[in-house]
Formats: sequence, C-alpha cells, structure tokens
Amino acid sequence: MRLDEQKEDAKLREQTDNFESLLLKIMLEQAIKNDDILYPKQAGSDIYHSMYIDSLSQELSGSFGYSELLFNFLKEQQNQDKANSKPMAKFTNGVKNPYGESK
Repeated sequence: MRLDEQKEDAKLREQTDNFESLLLKIMLEQAIKNDDILYPKQAGSDIYHSMYIDSLSQELSGSFGYSELLFNFLKEQQNQDKANSKPMAKFTNGVKNPYGESK
C-alpha cells in the first residue's frame, strides 16, 4: 500500500468515525434525558449535559461498527471506481479524441 493510500485511508477512517460519533450523539441525547423531577435543573446543567454527551459520543465512536461498515463500503466503491476508470486516461491529459471514443 502506498503512502498516499494510507493517508487517504486515515482521512476516510477519521470521517467515518466522526459520522458514527454524530449518530451516537443523536441516540445518546434521546436515551439520556436531563429531565428529572427529583433533581431540578441548575444554572448551566444543560451545558454540562451537552458536553457530557459530546465527549461520550466521541469516546464511543469507532467501537459500535457503523464506522467500520461505512469505511468498508466506501473503500469498495472507491476500488470499483478505480477499476472502471479508463486505463488510457492518464496518457491523454484530459484531451478529447476528435474522432470519438475508441473501443
């Protein structure tokens, strides 16, 4: 694997982890409500609750499997795009053939 591919994979992994973190944040916000009658809200409790949910979702991302599924799907799509690209495209430098497409 080339260095460029490793960098691209690392960036893709980071983005898929961030997406999983967003999904987890949405789920955690619904699961962990800050509405308790016995403990009335204090000033700033919503801010601390939001910060807690953010940090929890960041820590949990990458371990639920959504990120891995998305990463594998996107890598497969990327490999198919590379396989379907024309092999002579790198030699034409973007110049179109005036006689039409060759077969």
